[in-house]
Amino acid sequence: MAGCPINRYLVGQLAWLDSHRLFWFTAHGDSAEDGHVLEFDELQCVAEQWICFYAGGQLLACLSAIRAAGVEDPDDYLIAWQLWHEVAPRRTKLIRSCLARWATDEDEPAPEKPRRPSRAPFVAIHPCT
Repeated sequence: MAGCPINRYLVGQLAWLDSHRLFWFTAHGDSAEDGHVLEFDELQCVAEQWICFYAGGQLLACLSAIRAAGVEDPDDYLIAWQLWHEVAPRRTKLIRSCLARWATDEDEPAPEKPRRPSRAPFVAIHPCT
């Protein structure tokens, strides 16, 4: 995607809504706008380092560990992730509210309540957004 800006986000919370929808909350987020849903029709594991999500054959986003994300300073992301663990418990109500907003399809099973963030930090890479 030459010439296309890439946006990187530190993922603070991740939850599957169903087989084609993924909820994620930006680490250090403090508003409902930091809760996102990725709707896709295909996913692919790439080089055992990335999970890439597609819709209609177009790449929507990729998810990877910080060290595999190709960020300029991975140590900054790792520090931000450690700090997020201190903040995250105070965001539980907000994250649950965002998750509930997206989990409205009655044909799909109810999502799990968000747990404390995973100990494995991830970065979502969104091309051309």
